[in-house]
Amino acid sequence: MEIPIQNIYYMLCYAWNKLEEGKHVRLETDDRPELVNLFAKVLINGINYLRKQGLDRGYVDYAEDTSTIRGKINFNETIKQNLLVKAKAYCEFDRLSYNVLHNRLLKSSISYLVKVDELDNDFKYQLSNILCWFDDVDYIPPTRTNFHRVQLNRNNTFYGFLLNVCELIVENLLVSERKGNTYFRDFRRNSGEMRVLFEHFVRNFYDLEQSKYSVDDRWIKWKGHALDSKSADCLGQMHTDITLSSDDRNIIIDTKFTPRTLASGFRTEKDRIHTGHLYQIFTYIVNADFPTEKKCEGILLYPTIDKHIDLKYELCGHPVRVC
Repeated sequence: MEIPIQNIYYMLCYAWNKLEEGKHVRLETDDRPELVNLFAKVLINGINYLRKQGLDRGYVDYAEDTSTIRGKINFNETIKQNLLVKAKAYCEFDRLSYNVLHNRLLKSSISYLVKVDELDNDFKYQLSNILCWFDDVDYIPPTRTNFHRVQLNRNNTFYGFLLNVCELIVENLLVSERKGNTYFRDFRRNSGEMRVLFEHFVRNFYDLEQSKYSVDDRWIKWKGHALDSKSADCLGQMHTDITLSSDDRNIIIDTKFTPRTLASGFRTEKDRIHTGHLYQIFTYIVNADFPTEKKCEGILLYPTIDKHIDLKYELCGHPVRVC
């Protein structure tokens, strides 16, 4: 199953909890199906929006030998370089500059992106022009550590959205060892990554789009007990993807990212619910312990593009939906 790139974009906005920021980036319908072109367009539109608001500046530490005293004199370095005989001193100071970490990461990520072979030439041209706006900004390796060093405030939160896009781009770049060409890995084909994205998208969607239920995940203990200490040590707990709780309802949602919502029937032409998935949600709801007496409900939730299903059951008194 290949999810349309526009859907991927909004899933990411929800998963990153950056929906409002994502709305500032206008993405018209595009006939270019590659994810790398989507992200290039997001960065182009996003940085254009950012530039209208004003690129962020901050105080950056500098040090230089100068005849004009400013900031703090580093006497050790001044003596070491024998600057006094030249009527100079080695001074350390800070000044307001565009050369802050988040601008450096934007510049470095774009520098990587323009090298991607399958990137549309028009986007390469636009991104190359954007790099000119960052002439006074230094390059820094766009590593995960450097991305996580960024500290933003309420006045520059839009940077957080763009840096999420940049980090995702850099993490999915592949360089051919033989030819040195740069390619973008389409993570839509990685079921593990898409499974995590789908789960985070659904959780934050419920958290942002409704107020009746509290949204979290929950650890569930087995209803039973171990017969000896060694057995107790080996009995783990269950962990839900998403739990919705209110005064009168408790719903456990288990997200499943699979190529087919229903499994092909065994010895029959009829499709069937994935047995393992049903076992899992059933185990959650019969062992869950909530403060209310209302029966716990379960939902198996699948991503679909064309085919819509909504199956409803009651299993041992517990409502269960597959949709």
